[in-house]
Amino acid sequence: MKLEFRGHDDRYAIEQSLLAFFPEERPVYESITPEDDDCALVSLTEGRRYATGVTTLHYHGKTARGVSRAVLTDAPDEYERERLRQRALKLSFFKAARDITGITPSWGALTGIRPGKLARAMLEQGKTERETDRVLRDTYFVSPERRRLAIETAQAGLTAKRGLRPNEISLYVGIPFCPTRCAYCSFVSQSVEKSLGLMEPYLDVLCREITDAFCVGDDNYGGGYLLAGHLIRNGHKKIAGIFKSDDVQGPERYHGMVCAMRDAGLFPLDENVLWFSSFQRRQLVELQDESLLQSFLRQQLGGCTAVVCYNDEIAFHLIRTLLRAGKRVPEDVAVVSFDNSYYSTFGPVSITSAGHAPHAMGSAAAENLLSQIRRQPCRSISLPWTLFRRQSG
Repeated sequence: MKLEFRGHDDRYAIEQSLLAFFPEERPVYESITPEDDDCALVSLTEGRRYATGVTTLHYHGKTARGVSRAVLTDAPDEYERERLRQRALKLSFFKAARDITGITPSWGALTGIRPGKLARAMLEQGKTERETDRVLRDTYFVSPERRRLAIETAQAGLTAKRGLRPNEISLYVGIPFCPTRCAYCSFVSQSVEKSLGLMEPYLDVLCREITDAFCVGDDNYGGGYLLAGHLIRNGHKKIAGIFKSDDVQGPERYHGMVCAMRDAGLFPLDENVLWFSSFQRRQLVELQDESLLQSFLRQQLGGCTAVVCYNDEIAFHLIRTLLRAGKRVPEDVAVVSFDNSYYSTFGPVSITSAGHAPHAMGSAAAENLLSQIRRQPCRSISLPWTLFRRQSG
């Protein structure tokens, strides 16, 4: 399809919409002549207040005109003004193409690899879910199902973001093969349908890379075994646990605790274990809502005389909840945990905790990295834990 631009040269925004409506067409940037049938004239005019995009589209004997306007006066900088210009152009082409084809894509005028990004931005700016839904419907013509999906995805992302601690990161994982790749998608990904023969060689190479990579981390299983063993040696036979469900460390630490109990001839019960999520941690730590731990005391602690906690932060709040409930620590309930952090020493009862020597993990990682730079052998390291005994158990 021939594309002629006036007042701009924003090829990317128009190409995305072109591929969404006309996946068999490819853009040809030439001046339009009266003899051309499949073509689009896309113009941008700009005044003090508005940027206006106008698209006149001719396709298979049909003609349609789309107009979209963006308010520029509230844009804080040139980057935002350019984004609004692009939106006006894209929406003008979208409206013209929709009129000619009679089709409204389920994602409406949204294109790209992260349609939920717009919903997230609006929620972060303080818009309600209803207000966000209205913008997606009236401005971008997104279907009800996709609007709901975009908002739910945005809420999940914001919840995960709020749950990140200062020493945690958000990891982006690429998708080399996509089973439902959109026609307009600009992401570096191959359609499974077209590239099936590459999948097995890719996975073989990926497995070799993973095998060759090294990792420096905690021996979380060993830490759980260490803490539970310490409690067992102190005479505890019924031990409860509180662990995080949405990371790797939680299940590994739980596994270590359970194995230590079984090796000692004890019988751990699932009903005595509380699993919590990042969202629930935020409720407890940031909003000071202890209902989760209060419920644990009522329903899961039972006759247990000791608790292994996921980390010192949880142990600190558990001890406060126990004391408020009239329980003595460690006389009635012993509490042990991981990390040997500042939480372990400033609460009403200092916490027995598993920790590492200062800078141990950083030093091990740096040594491995230097070995790799020197092309010397590297190896994965699981750092063992040291038990720091204090008042809690």
